[in-house]
Amino acid sequence: SESYFADIDQNSKRLHNWYDRSVYIRHALTEANSDIFCLQEIDKEYGMLSTLDLKKSLPDHKYVISITGKSNDKPCQCAIVYNANKFKLEDNKSVKEIWNGCRFIIGRFIHIESNKRFCIVSLDCKNGQNESKEAKRVKQLEKLFKFFEEFGDAYVYLMCGSFYSDPQLASRTHGKYTFQNKVHSKMESNGFKNISGYDITYHGWTPCTFDYIYSRSSSQSK
Repeated sequence: SESYFADIDQNSKRLHNWYDRSVYIRHALTEANSDIFCLQEIDKEYGMLSTLDLKKSLPDHKYVISITGKSNDKPCQCAIVYNANKFKLEDNKSVKEIWNGCRFIIGRFIHIESNKRFCIVSLDCKNGQNESKEAKRVKQLEKLFKFFEEFGDAYVYLMCGSFYSDPQLASRTHGKYTFQNKVHSKMESNGFKNISGYDITYHGWTPCTFDYIYSRSSSQSK
């Protein structure tokens, strides 16, 4: 995989053209062949999912995608891609989405072999690095947690996506960003554990860890 990605511009770490990026994304998804993928900033209307050609590269997978969600007045959505041979949607009401300066899609699934229940969230929180944006992200998470209270403790909860909150950001930017990080403590106080670590996931204006996977066990597995 590293050799496949070697021709990316190592200075910017970015590919701006969607088609060029889709080639790398499709290769990464196919190579990983995971049972669950959470995607952000996907635009079904303009063919992003069709360009990825998931039916060909991941023939056992299906997806659910949010309908709402915009960025700069353009569609910008989240999706959950899942292996339909191993997972099934719990019911036709099991998909929820939220959009209020933030994109989420929530899917409740049953693992076919074990009959375990999973609540999976693909999320794209409010961007911006200041105290008010951090407070906004916390409020968005609180809205999600209210859904979780409604769903109950029978699920294994997995939250994956762009949290846009790096607890080390101030040190990486020589103290420029000094607001108190609240997102991660909010996750931990609600029983979630960071299982993805703090490897750099963003190489834009400064190296940051904006993307995470958080999990919380079900009552049955405790």
